[in-house]
Amino acid sequence: MPEQVKPPQVAALLLSLFASEPDFPQIVGDLSEEFHQRRLMGGLRSARRWYWRESFRNVLVFTKRPVILQALAVAVLCVVIIHIAYPSYVIWMRSALREAPRMQVLYVFLLFLFRMCLSLALGILAGHILRGGERVLVLAFTVFFLLPTPLTTGVLFLRRLWEIQSPLHIRGSSFILWICPIFSFWIATWWSARRNRQRRCA
Repeated sequence: MPEQVKPPQVAALLLSLFASEPDFPQIVGDLSEEFHQRRLMGGLRSARRWYWRESFRNVLVFTKRPVILQALAVAVLCVVIIHIAYPSYVIWMRSALREAPRMQVLYVFLLFLFRMCLSLALGILAGHILRGGERVLVLAFTVFFLLPTPLTTGVLFLRRLWEIQSPLHIRGSSFILWICPIFSFWIATWWSARRNRQRRCA
């Protein structure tokens, strides 16, 4: 099939987040068939607009299902746990290493290790609970983690205070500290999903 007559790929990607739903293949097949009929009757632009509209409508329908709502709730819970645990750990680490100003590298490493291990543990647990909803879980976790909230504002404030007092070569590591929970959660969730699939096939 030529590229120009395919349904909008971004809309199709959005729908693919719900690929674990039982009726997903039938819905995508119906949308694709209707898209090609509308392209022949009304033109490509009209068919694309229709496909986008129907994609959003189906996404709304999917998100109202209990499994998806559960995935959103678990993602919010994981983000809240990270944002509550991390500032407490930062405060404890700063007081523990206050008498050792030369241990900044160890301080950064321990913060990174804490965030990574916590995110990995949450990702494995969440992926085990939500069998089949991993795509929505990962996307929801990423969005909620990046949203500005009072908790994240507090974390950013603490990190800014730490950066002002840190050497230049350590400041760059704050970005890694900030982004590592997302990647750790992704890895743990996909690993948990793969284990779940292997157990089902065994």
